[in-house]
Amino acid sequence: MAESNLVLKGLQWQASPSVFELLDTDFQPDKADLLTLPTWRGERYSRLEDLKRKWDSLVSRLKRYQKETELFTRQPVWVHLIDLYTPLQGKSSLKFEYLSNIKVAPEIKILGAGFGVSSKVSFSESIEFTAEKKNKALLIQLLASAWRYRDKATNTSLVRLDLENSPDLVAQKVLDLADIALPPDLDDSLKWRRLRQVDLAGASDVGAYTWEMQTESNATWKAGISTTLPLQAMGLDLNVTLEAENSEAFTLTYELPYGKTYEFYWQRGEKPIAPKVGVR
Repeated sequence: MAESNLVLKGLQWQASPSVFELLDTDFQPDKADLLTLPTWRGERYSRLEDLKRKWDSLVSRLKRYQKETELFTRQPVWVHLIDLYTPLQGKSSLKFEYLSNIKVAPEIKILGAGFGVSSKVSFSESIEFTAEKKNKALLIQLLASAWRYRDKATNTSLVRLDLENSPDLVAQKVLDLADIALPPDLDDSLKWRRLRQVDLAGASDVGAYTWEMQTESNATWKAGISTTLPLQAMGLDLNVTLEAENSEAFTLTYELPYGKTYEFYWQRGEKPIAPKVGVR
């Protein structure tokens, strides 16, 4: 599998503490959290009392858990930050242009599992990520730590996964992604959201149709983890949840060769930065 490594310095990182680290403090959500934390583990709250009620319930439940086993600490893993799908024999690109007079830059929050530490990365320089004739994945290296907690009263356990950036290096790499087939049940609106169909089957001349779009705001999606650690055997998923604020600052451009029909879509329940692209 072809890959290329690169280092991008223009990323700013901020860590969000684990819920477990807040259990023995007097932390309570306030009005600022409704603005700075627009989602709470995928849920959105417009009223402070709803957020406080959720928090109090969570604290009461998690205080029954005690740390049992350290599974691993500060092991490097690769997280799929952005998967960029390209049309057959075509080209796609994702771009963010950083300008000093723009106050709002895109931020991607990578949520730790089991209420673990999460990391948020803000883009503080321009970036352009392209894919031509082959789907591409932009991955970022993080340090992962995991512990198992157990509620002895019920003998139930959960695994906490912390994801933090390395203080020494911001490392990224680009890998080829496997081709994907158009889902046969794409018309099933309960499973898929179809964004756009572009029918170029009747155009046989040499050339292409170019489409530029802004990514949707407040994107959220599942992202894969690449690692040699036996995460599944430890009870951990090989996917983490990503949430993006100000994601509409990204621009997607697609170059679609004539002679085919193209479908842009994504799975229901997700809203990724870049949609999947299928060819009929």
